[in-house]
Amino acid sequence: MSDKAMELVTAQSGFSAFFWDINFDCQIGSLRIYDTDSDRSTDPDAGVLEFQNYTVLNGYLNTETQPVSFDIFSIEDEAHPMDGHSYMMWTALDWQQNINYAVDRFLFCGQDIGSLFLDEVQKPSYYMMIGSHGSGIDFEYGIDLDIGAATYQYNASATDGSFTLSNITLAQNFSDMDDFDIDDSSTWNIPTDASLWEANGHFVIGDVDNGNPATIDIGYNTTDNFGAMRISLPMAGSIRVESLEFGSRNFGPLAIDGLQVHRLDVYLLTN
Repeated sequence: MSDKAMELVTAQSGFSAFFWDINFDCQIGSLRIYDTDSDRSTDPDAGVLEFQNYTVLNGYLNTETQPVSFDIFSIEDEAHPMDGHSYMMWTALDWQQNINYAVDRFLFCGQDIGSLFLDEVQKPSYYMMIGSHGSGIDFEYGIDLDIGAATYQYNASATDGSFTLSNITLAQNFSDMDDFDIDDSSTWNIPTDASLWEANGHFVIGDVDNGNPATIDIGYNTTDNFGAMRISLPMAGSIRVESLEFGSRNFGPLAIDGLQVHRLDVYLLTN
């Protein structure tokens, strides 16, 4: 750009973009997330979450009628519970996607906790808001999500060492539940065929507006030599799964509608 053209540019807080028929593959040998307080001079794995051989296969991305937008902003409202916090927000409300993910090994503070495979991940609509606090990150994630299959391999040496969910759908609600009445068995006709589900709106993890964001914190206790990760996942929405399997055992379909989780804390410790 010329100097004259540059003089006409006004700084903004974000940008919008369209994506058309993007096909891609990606492989990352190692992706590490670590806290800034742990002493890694003697233990390089202290306070570290590592993903080894992270692979994205047959990726496809496309936008339809609305662009993807990316914004950076601060909440400046004394009445807001998150007043003074800054966030990045990525919004894709009309989004075509089909991606396959694989992580060969999850390592938490050097401890191998298994592998994860996600097939045919589709997100027709989603948004992500992410910021920081003293020891970790805050976020809110709203998503309309379909996954062909999700497999967690927690024991690679055993035949039954896996957990698989097939045809997963996350949304705010499902239209086939509109007439559901716990006292009237004639309304308990929830379809088990995933192609008949009618999903609406976003399944939401975290609630920034009410001061209850989802959080992730990683730390390391140097006195007792153990690592710790705390994940807080308040959430609201509905979940459908066509089949749930532990190893060779199939437990059939799963439906959770009108889910309201005000507090869910998960702690991972290792030594």
